[in-house]
Amino acid sequence: MRVRVVSPLAPTSVLTGTAVPVVFTVSAGSAARLGAYPADLRVDAATANRRYARLGNDLDFRVAVRRDVAVVQWQPSDNLGPIAVQRGQTVTETASFTSSVALTNVDIRRALGEDASERGVRVAVVSPATLPSVAANTPISVTFTLAARAGTPVGSYPSYLYVVGTEPGGPRAILHYGLHFAVRVTAVAAAIHWQPANGLGTLTVQRGQTITETATFTSDLALSNAEIVRDLSGAGNHGVVVTVLTPVAPATIPVGAPVTVNFTISAAPGARIAGYPAALYVKASPFGGPAVALHYGLHFKIDVDQVPATTVSWNNGGNYVTFPAIARGQIVTETATFTTSADVANASLRLVHGQRLKGVRVTVAPLAGATIAANAPTTVNVIIDATAMPAKQPAGFVSDDIFLIAQPASTATPRLLHYGLHFTGAAQ
Repeated sequence: MRVRVVSPLAPTSVLTGTAVPVVFTVSAGSAARLGAYPADLRVDAATANRRYARLGNDLDFRVAVRRDVAVVQWQPSDNLGPIAVQRGQTVTETASFTSSVALTNVDIRRALGEDASERGVRVAVVSPATLPSVAANTPISVTFTLAARAGTPVGSYPSYLYVVGTEPGGPRAILHYGLHFAVRVTAVAAAIHWQPANGLGTLTVQRGQTITETATFTSDLALSNAEIVRDLSGAGNHGVVVTVLTPVAPATIPVGAPVTVNFTISAAPGARIAGYPAALYVKASPFGGPAVALHYGLHFKIDVDQVPATTVSWNNGGNYVTFPAIARGQIVTETATFTTSADVANASLRLVHGQRLKGVRVTVAPLAGATIAANAPTTVNVIIDATAMPAKQPAGFVSDDIFLIAQPASTATPRLLHYGLHFTGAAQ
């Protein structure tokens, strides 16, 4: 039996606190006696007077020489390479092994560097962690998990699984070979997919107006603590507001589950007329880690426009009417209708007091209500009273203009609206 150091054979110098890997081989000749042999490695170093002295403690171990050495073979390979794990995620993997000889009292264990453990990397054997026995050449499936904390530094962390067991007639020992892999920790890469896929384009809102919009999204990862956040890029300083309606989002969102988002866009009556880029984002916790804003967002542009002037249309577009002649001594009521291009409040009518005849009085009846809906026909009653017209008063004409005084949503007070109704009538 022989133990041979492969490297380093004779390092010229070693700095204090520096770790020096040592590779050595253990071999036994075909005629070596069966049994257990003590062995050790030690470090010798030259002192100031060039005499060699032993440093520190020896590395003691025993070499068991046996007739048959168990060999463990892993499938799909004894080296799985890097396995990607996102921060805050737990990944489950499966492999299998066979042993060249029957084993008893079997454990499947994992090896992970102390540095990786301190940084939040975890490798755990789920099943089976222990087995009372394993038959020779019988595949054993092993399930294990790899995890990283939300704050684990991005990087690659070597690890491996190995089998500990007892061969027939031998001691309990670590068996060759292990299952090697690396835990490759990456940043969270959850992606949000919105519909419409290309964003909402340009959304036009008038001063004093509020519009409601709807969109949906799905996530590539399961999310918790989800909420919708908005990016207005300064529009909020100019009277533009985006409000996400409740419920904002379910607290937990499964992979691929559509989530509907309703939101409003409002512009104050004095909002600055301009275009404002805006977006909605999903902020959530993938894998139970901290909440972060996830790509991609729902982008759109808010175009704030001047409110079109509210106008009045009379008698289906005819803003001029001639009433039938009235005889002196009579009172008649004539009618006209109008519609407004927008909803108005605090509505009333006003006569401009045009041409009059002596003894003929013209008035307009109050409206039935102070609120008028857009495009709703409203009747106006015009009263012409000729009861006081003198007998010697020559026949003639009366004329006037009726205007609507009202308050559209875009104004703070009532005002005279265009257009008015011009009317004439004869009194004889």
